[in-house]
Amino acid sequence: MTVVENAPLVAEMERALDALLRSGNPTEAALSRITTVETAAWDELVAGAGEAPPDFRARFFGEAEGTPAWRDILRALLREALKDKPRVKTAFDISRLAALREDTTAIGQAIAALAGDTAAMRATIEAIQAELRELRLLVDRLTRDLSMSESEKRALVSDLARVRAEQQGTLALVAGFLETMVGRQIPPEQFPTTLFAIARDWREAGERIDALSTSRNLSPRAEALREKARAAHAAGRLDDARQALAAMAAEEEKALTRLEAHAAEIEAERRTRRTSLAETKAAQAAVEKAGLRYREAAALYQEASALVAFDPREAWQWLLSSADALRDHGGEYGDNAALNEAIARYREVLALAPRDRVPLDWATAQNNLGNALVTLGRRDGSTARLEEAISAYRLALDERRRDRVPLYWATTQNNLGSALATLGDWWSDPSQLEEAVAAYRLALEECSRDRVPLDWAMTQTNLGDALATLGERHGDTTRLEEALAAHSLALEEHRRDRVPLHWADTQSSLGTVLATLGERESGTARLEEAVAAYRFALEERRRDRVPLRWATTQHNLGNALLTLGERGSGTARLEEAIAAFRLALEECRRDRVPLEWAMTTENIGIAEETLGTRVAPRQYWQSALDRVTAALQEYDRAGADYYIAHATTLRDRLLTRLASLP
Repeated sequence: MTVVENAPLVAEMERALDALLRSGNPTEAALSRITTVETAAWDELVAGAGEAPPDFRARFFGEAEGTPAWRDILRALLREALKDKPRVKTAFDISRLAALREDTTAIGQAIAALAGDTAAMRATIEAIQAELRELRLLVDRLTRDLSMSESEKRALVSDLARVRAEQQGTLALVAGFLETMVGRQIPPEQFPTTLFAIARDWREAGERIDALSTSRNLSPRAEALREKARAAHAAGRLDDARQALAAMAAEEEKALTRLEAHAAEIEAERRTRRTSLAETKAAQAAVEKAGLRYREAAALYQEASALVAFDPREAWQWLLSSADALRDHGGEYGDNAALNEAIARYREVLALAPRDRVPLDWATAQNNLGNALVTLGRRDGSTARLEEAISAYRLALDERRRDRVPLYWATTQNNLGSALATLGDWWSDPSQLEEAVAAYRLALEECSRDRVPLDWAMTQTNLGDALATLGERHGDTTRLEEALAAHSLALEEHRRDRVPLHWADTQSSLGTVLATLGERESGTARLEEAVAAYRFALEERRRDRVPLRWATTQHNLGNALLTLGERGSGTARLEEAIAAFRLALEECRRDRVPLEWAMTTENIGIAEETLGTRVAPRQYWQSALDRVTAALQEYDRAGADYYIAHATTLRDRLLTRLASLP
């Protein structure tokens, strides 16, 4: 219950004031009643104030234990308008004056109260100066209101003079205390803010010390210093707390330094082990790749890359190898999903090798990305992929300059030629085919036979393919003879005992040139040579090993047999041709390689057209028409102009043949 809520106490006060006002002089009974209310009011005002921290007492008042005059100061500082009744307000004015000259009880409970009531603290200390000025005015008002005698006025004035001196001394003590605490003089108007901040920070310091966690890994000395700091703070010994915490920090810094030294050793060893494991994974991958298990190799290379993420160059190398393995799997096993994965992984590789930091690594990734795009573009008939591949190769050539890395420059020139040759074939564009031939010949200037014989042989094979396409499209026998010479040169290095698959690739290409030349000759010798070349190639291009290459060779063999069948009179060669085409379609599925599927399907239609001229025309010509119509759908989708024109002519001819039947 507060004073204002204590009705009997307030009534007692009012009776005392009535008697005082009637008599003009305070009686002992009146003063006693006033004192009762005064005591209750001040008990309420300072309720909850705890002991001041010992360090505050020692610095502020020069004492280690309880500090007198704290309540005097509190009463001098607090200006309280507690009640709304004038006579009660007057009584509290009297009690405030009386309290200034009596009750020198302990000040030890002050600081906690300051920290606990911010608003009161600020208002109180800011009022110190104003209080001194107001005291004389207050005496005049009180004596006037209470009709005090001159002697009583003089006594009050004397008391107030003493209080003023005490207050000035207190201000000096506060100023000195703050200067000691913060290291500089604080203006009186900043006393409230500064005192509150000190009290708050002192309390926070204690909370932080109490919150220090106990670590089993700290030395006994550090634990002892921790306890010493807690005890010093609890006792208010600021310097002791500071020294204990500084010593503890030094002890923990030593322990941390030792730990970090060990951590560095551990990290170095960890990296060594991870690098070693990555190299082992890469060795495993190489073994899997040698066994044509490209997907398994790709996964192992990817694991190796993740193990050495701390080394960007090593991580890049293994991730590039992972992408290459996926590309090989997609290329050799007709797995378009693997090719898409490879393309995505090459883009990751590019992110690990920024052009401005490692331009040659970036160029390598661009080159290999182009290879994957070409393979997939040939599969799904996407000219967009081929054009993207050409852009990737040209970007790579910006960094793989001939004067800087001539062999790498030559490799990318060779790859660029392959992409251009494919587009030139599809679009029947001689300019792109000529550009491809030029790129191959540039590559051969650096990829010399004496320097890199196998690369030289591969480029010769590619050059021969481009020349063969030009010769076929334009009836240029000179180009075809140049192509034949290029393949023959390649076979001098692509020996079967040395590189059987490359030997088979060149044999297949040689067969294509021989077949084209055979079509332009009246005899069948070149065509028979072509059939022999294809069958040689199939001895190494096995279905279980390289299914799509096997299928391509079956397709080419079918073409040579078809031409031979057209030259002959029976149906045996034509049926052999159809059998070869059908074998090819077992791997060249429409969902897998739609453009190659369309070419092979159309060729079956051509063979059936010829068969229809010899036996069962309606049956064979209708079947041929169905096949050619299906092939046209894929040619249209790919935008393969040359093949569209050829198939459209065939379709129209078949429609005419069917219409002529009775």
